Amino acid sequence: MTSIHEQPGRVEPTNLRLEQAPILFRSFEELAQRKKLSAHYYVPENEPSEARYSFAYIFARLGKYVAEKYPFWQVRNTIRAYENVLHGETARTVTRAVSPYPNCFAELPMLVQELRSRTGVIWTSGISGSVRIKPGPKRGLEDRIWEEFSPQMVVPMADLEIPVTENPASDIENVANKLAQNSFSGMILRSGRRGMGGYHYLGDFLLPAQPFFWQVEGRLIELLTDDHHIREIGYRLSLTESHLDACRVAQDILDQVPSETETDSMIDVRWVAHSLLRVEGPFLRTESGRHYLEGPKLVAGIY
Repeated sequence: MTSIHEQPGRVEPTNLRLEQAPILFRSFEELAQRKKLSAHYYVPENEPSEARYSFAYIFARLGKYVAEKYPFWQVRNTIRAYENVLHGETARTVTRAVSPYPNCFAELPMLVQELRSRTGVIWTSGISGSVRIKPGPKRGLEDRIWEEFSPQMVVPMADLEIPVTENPASDIENVANKLAQNSFSGMILRSGRRGMGGYHYLGDFLLPAQPFFWQVEGRLIELLTDDHHIREIGYRLSLTESHLDACRVAQDILDQVPSETETDSMIDVRWVAHSLLRVEGPFLRTESGRHYLEGPKLVAGIY
């Protein structure tokens, strides 16, 4: 078993040994042409890194790349804070657009603390996997940026239906190997909740949000489930060209796969459906909450 880092303790984003380039892909064909990937796990005595470090690492790479090549353009991401409420209750939410590097890393705890002080209740936070590329105040003659980027990019993400034990490497070995074999690099994080839904997948690369936001989720569903009916839904989603049609598939998921249904799927398809129907795109929680003992922690890298 290989560890992501040699020394115990907190891992800063710049120390993660993930693939340095490229971070951007324009198609599944480009993605499939990557070098062979493999999974790397933490040794038990090392403390996993917080999820916001993982996000900061991804957006630091993107922000640095854009700043150096297109200095008059900005990368924008969304952070969200929401109340810790009982399951089934409606939570108040607050969203804020930030420049991902370094602000998404710094502003998450600041936003949560601000809301806790203002309202007197507990809030938690999350980061969107959706990234927007926008012109700055001095745009210049840099429209060539669209030859490389799309106005909106998305980081592949998935909520994994895998029970948590004391041996994360054993828990996620099957999923990690399937992701590696299909060119999905990135990170696997332990969610902090015992039982089902114990892990998340967070890619370390970006694809154009239209149409890959939903198509990549369809491919992940196909890849990570043995349930024939759910695989068919994933296949439909992977071929869908418009967001409207993707939302129709998402509604089919919610209608056909009730929340208490047990399936042979390693991916939470209802999480996918809610992500597609949410305007801001997919979100990953970054702190502890009412149902979670701790925030998501990095337990493996695929590179």
